Amino acid sequence: MKFNKFVAKHKVLALILINGVEYLFLAFMYYLQFLGLTGVIVWAIILFIVNFLSAWVVESVLLEGPLKVLDNYCDPDDFYNMTKELLSYKLKGRKRLVILMDYSTALSAKGEYEEACSILESIDSAKLSQGAAHILMIYNYNLACMYMNLERYEEARPLFEVTEQFYNCLKEGKFKSSWAIIAENAKLFNHYCKGEYAETLRYEQDVENAPLRQKVSRSFTFAKAYLALGENEKAREKLNFVLVNGNRLHIVKLAKQLLDNMQNNVN
Repeated sequence: MKFNKFVAKHKVLALILINGVEYLFLAFMYYLQFLGLTGVIVWAIILFIVNFLSAWVVESVLLEGPLKVLDNYCDPDDFYNMTKELLSYKLKGRKRLVILMDYSTALSAKGEYEEACSILESIDSAKLSQGAAHILMIYNYNLACMYMNLERYEEARPLFEVTEQFYNCLKEGKFKSSWAIIAENAKLFNHYCKGEYAETLRYEQDVENAPLRQKVSRSFTFAKAYLALGENEKAREKLNFVLVNGNRLHIVKLAKQLLDNMQNNVN
């Protein structure tokens, strides 16, 4: 972990040090005649490419564990701390923008919707367009979710529709399938933003392979749809799912508030 942080923070220096050590080893092997000159040159090129690629994706490696904790255990603290630390490094270009997107996700999970929204709105999506289409899809989806959390439904709706369009443009295969939950969420959240609560509940079927965080978010939206339709008992069931499974997500507090309001109305 410490080594990966050092590489993320000092990419050029790390590449010089790592390649320097490896090239000294190759020179020593050449001196001992285990490798000819051609072999040394080939291995030197291969090692440089491998080290360069590893340094380029090291931020993703650092975030992988904390993201799994957020997605599967609904605990945003590690992901928040790691993204905040990475932003203190001298990251540039699209790499920094992607980390900003991740940071806004962590802020949202902690209930800092205004700040998360402000960060996403500050990102130049034209610079993101230089990368893969799925990054733009995530950007639009995340910003739409921020607007929905802030009850800015009119602004959220077109972005959910754009999310679906980007998903439909992805090449068929396992990679596209891995983003299917985002596309489905975009549809059901869009229905909710339109006030189409019955249509929202059409997506209520269990999504077994979805991360727990996604299930909690969907359940909270279904609960609000049931409340809007006056079906309080079904809403209570969904809110209890959020309480049981939401762990340290801010959405747990919101679910408790709704349950308390429902109880007060009964009394």
